[in-house]
Amino acid sequence: MDRVLTARIDPKILDELNEVTRRLGISKKRFLEEAIRLRAAQEECRPDVWAETAGAWERDESPEETIEAIRESFRKNWRRYRDLGRD
Repeated sequence: MDRVLTARIDPKILDELNEVTRRLGISKKRFLEEAIRLRAAQEECRPDVWAETAGAWERDESPEETIEAIRESFRKNWRRYRDLGRD
């Protein structure tokens, strides 16, 4: 079943949509579906997982420093949580 989409668009764009669909002899629904599919198929729209995550493991600090920072954060939060119960 189709769903309804509501969007605010510039009146000039709506006029252009009306004109192009009239010229092509297709419905606005079909035009919008095709436009969305074409845009989604473009290379820019496909996430490149490798490029986005490459180097995520590289840090300016050593593994030991990272581990110590995590442990200190945990200790700090644990102390804060523990001290809340003393009121």
